[in-house]
Amino acid sequence: MDRSTLAPRYVLYAGPYLAGKHTSIRWITNHHHWSADRLKRPHTTEGGATYEVYFQVAHFRSFYPPMPFDALLALDSAASNREHLVKERAFMAQAQAVVFVVDPFRVGQNEDLVELLGRDLEGAGRDPRSVPVVFQINKQDALREGEAPALSARSLSWPRAAFVESTASAGEGVREALDRALAMIDEEARP
Repeated sequence: MDRSTLAPRYVLYAGPYLAGKHTSIRWITNHHHWSADRLKRPHTTEGGATYEVYFQVAHFRSFYPPMPFDALLALDSAASNREHLVKERAFMAQAQAVVFVVDPFRVGQNEDLVELLGRDLEGAGRDPRSVPVVFQINKQDALREGEAPALSARSLSWPRAAFVESTASAGEGVREALDRALAMIDEEARP
């Protein structure tokens, strides 16, 4: 299929601070995307479909304790990041899928941020049940070595979820996570 005939896809990368969100995007796009601003890049899946993907990292959101977005924006300590936080929130209204990069060393924080993601999507006018989430279980190298606690998929609950293992620092599993998110968007679009 010609890339020009495919609709753009909007994918939000979320998860704890320093979990591997930016590193995943770097391996996928070959671009060092450290800012919180939107990045647009073509992406061809393993199956050969090409998409124009808009990436947004919930980067600044992960700096702060879990709280409603409006309360966060009202914090004096968030003043220097307010512009970026507003962009992240606006993207949530467009996001067609989320890749949630899980850090197995921070089980409680993962759970809190998954719950917060649902509230943030609702605050952006979305029904969280309509937005699929791919849980990219990162740092598999540490899990294999026994350095991180075993992670239970039951602790990561979402109505439409998929799970992909990764080691973002080595580029392992990151394309598969994005490909799965794109497939879930296409599944939702089918009649």
